Amino acid sequence: MAKLAPPPAAPGDPLLGPLLGAPDAESRDMLVAALLQDHAETVIRKNLRFRLSSSSAEDLEDLHGTIVVRLLRKLEEIERGEAEPIASFADYVAIITHHAADDFLRRKFPERALFKNRLRYLLAHDTRFAVWHKRRRLFCGLAAWAGADATPLHHPPAALLDPKRLADSLLRLFAEVGAPLEVDALVSLFAIDESRPSTVEAREMGPSILERLSTRESLTTLWSEIELLPPRQRTALLLHFRDEQGQSALPLLVLTGTATMAHLAEMLSMTTMALAAVWSELPFDDNRIAGLLEATRQQIINLRKCARERLARRTRR
Repeated sequence: MAKLAPPPAAPGDPLLGPLLGAPDAESRDMLVAALLQDHAETVIRKNLRFRLSSSSAEDLEDLHGTIVVRLLRKLEEIERGEAEPIASFADYVAIITHHAADDFLRRKFPERALFKNRLRYLLAHDTRFAVWHKRRRLFCGLAAWAGADATPLHHPPAALLDPKRLADSLLRLFAEVGAPLEVDALVSLFAIDESRPSTVEAREMGPSILERLSTRESLTTLWSEIELLPPRQRTALLLHFRDEQGQSALPLLVLTGTATMAHLAEMLSMTTMALAAVWSELPFDDNRIAGLLEATRQQIINLRKCARERLARRTRR
């Protein structure tokens, strides 16, 4: 009896074909840059504006940087054969943007996040209600409406909405509206104060805006001097660059707009994808940097010391 042929593998997005067949690192970096600029940028910004319309430009830029780093890691994993092909690049970008927005809202508004989880649990487990995805958006309503489109709300509902009597409130609301709603819009109808950060977050917000702007200006000045360092001094410094908590300080340069991932990679004599692959492993210890630069551990310490002394002299001017 003849063996049945295995089913064909699910094809990846044709947009990624040239990337997987790139002949060298330079070509690969150019293709990645084109993917981000021509196909990811619009999707990221459109979805962030939709999900986080009231957020500051600074928060949106921070999230944008986080999403780009995640995309670069995914593309690197696909190229190495460590991840399944992406069937639709645009859909994948939209999904990770939504996930990043969800992570941001959970951190910034924990009370709202807890309420949303409670609401979704009720909608999914109470047979009177239903919750469903459509066009990458989450809708909800009465069970009989499952799969239908949501209706926009042009004015606040008259129904009394009490988070402590959630099921009763939903029944009154859906009776008044007469159509499904988006889950995020529904959450916003309840008295969840989104304007005041939690006590924990207030303690973690740190310096004032003025202080942060001053810090950003200082970072820009520092970065301009780092660019002028000899390449080996610069690499020994940046790969070991730490903040007060001992974490890598390179994300701060990206999130503040002081430097881009591509420029950081250039300053480290790396490709953008190579830097993204080790981003979560930073900062490196001296032995690992020594291996990269084919030097001894003491030589790395000396290189970094010289770099710091030069920066101290030049930034005191």
